[in-house]
Amino acid sequence: MGENKEHEEPKITTIEEGEKQVELILEPHLKPYITGNIMACEVISVAINILPTLNLRDVSSSLKATTSLLIKNVNDLRTMRILAAKGYSTQTATIASSLYESSYMLAYIAGDEELANQWIEHTDPRNLPTGIKKFTEEALKKQVDDYEQIARQEYHKYHQLCMAKHSNPLIQKNHGFLIEESNVIAEFGPEIGEHSIRLSCFALENSISFVMTGLVAYINAHLINYDISPLQEKLNQLSSYFNQLQNESYKKWAQQSE
Repeated sequence: MGENKEHEEPKITTIEEGEKQVELILEPHLKPYITGNIMACEVISVAINILPTLNLRDVSSSLKATTSLLIKNVNDLRTMRILAAKGYSTQTATIASSLYESSYMLAYIAGDEELANQWIEHTDPRNLPTGIKKFTEEALKKQVDDYEQIARQEYHKYHQLCMAKHSNPLIQKNHGFLIEESNVIAEFGPEIGEHSIRLSCFALENSISFVMTGLVAYINAHLINYDISPLQEKLNQLSSYFNQLQNESYKKWAQQSE
């Protein structure tokens, strides 16, 4: 008989193993946000499937442009969910900033054929057809009365997400290293620190409102002549869930900031 040895935790030797461990640690922190993300994906899926198969000549420029952007949104949402769950918060926020752009570009174009053709015929690889701030304002102008104030708030969220995309020190200085007692260790791979969790939650939460803005424009422009009652019910559920998520997030992060 050999000696009885105390049980030892298996050592993590690869990033893939680390990601699996991180997913278990992050799951309770991210679960409400992942739930909202999944709900948003389901709503978009319902919206896309409402349209029947159309002959190519019956597809307007605005339908082509906005459907392409809507499909990008659902793919972005899923990508964010995967990245956040595995502990890659700055990458999650980076995708969220891109999702913001496509959501508000979608809402800006809506059913406007001229804007859609400008988007389709765009040839400048350095710039979007329209400035991000402008299409944020113009998109919200079509949906709400106090669009200027809301546009400022939304654009501010976009700037916060872009800090992660551009490696702004205000964000990046809290990532990429681990502090153990008095030692600082450079660390790549997934993260589970407070800054990382909060950034992922911020990105996941606000991406829901971004896609809802684009989806409302898509419904009003292209689905108004179809039976959208199942879609409207799911969209209302998503909106309600998002409001609850916002309230819970505010309470959680406000308390931790005190």
